Amino acid sequence: MGPQRGAANGWGATASMGALFGYWLLALSICLVRSAAPRAAAGTPVRVTARR
Repeated sequence: MGPQRGAANGWGATASMGALFGYWLLALSICLVRSAAPRAAAGTPVRVTARR
């Protein structure tokens, strides 16, 4: 019997790194969205109140 072609043997490390990269990218995008959230959208009026 020769080597099997198309077998998934040995792909564990590649799949793990792909999953880690995917989770890292998801976390990065969440951080970017959350850091940009407090900014006002263009065209919205800004309320200025004077405290006395």
